[in-house]
Amino acid sequence: MKLRLRFLVWAGFVIVSYLVMQLTLRPFAHTFFFFSLLLAPISLLVSLYQRFRIQVDYTQEQTYVQRGAEARWNLILTSPLYQSLLIRETEDHLLEPKDTWHRSFTITASHTGPINAPVPSIWLRDPMGFFFLRFRIPSSTDAYVLPRPVSQVGPGLGLGDRKSVV
Repeated sequence: MKLRLRFLVWAGFVIVSYLVMQLTLRPFAHTFFFFSLLLAPISLLVSLYQRFRIQVDYTQEQTYVQRGAEARWNLILTSPLYQSLLIRETEDHLLEPKDTWHRSFTITASHTGPINAPVPSIWLRDPMGFFFLRFRIPSSTDAYVLPRPVSQVGPGLGLGDRKSVV
């Protein structure tokens, strides 16, 4: 979670309204104080509720790829809420209510063996703009890179007319 300057302004407002409440002893000062005191916690609770309501589909296109080919993962976020969400990744994106966001990640397979799925870092902003909450995406399964088949017929390899792999 990252705090923004707006959160510090809110904390200053809470302190000032508390001091005004103690000095003036007027009923409206209590109202300002309690209203300002509840802004950040309610905003945090709403953003946590939003974070758990977002539907995530993080899949890979192929489980096995050849060496030198591209392994691709697709990320789809769907917002079932009635409020727009700001997604900060490499660039800011506003996810409208009842909208989906598509992003694909590709890695060129340079060696054989397993390739770890890329873990995208996505930050969601709360409704009041006090916090940025990190949205952790469940990791997808890894892709496995198979060796490239050799096109030579193998009398020198002792395999007759079968193709071998390197």
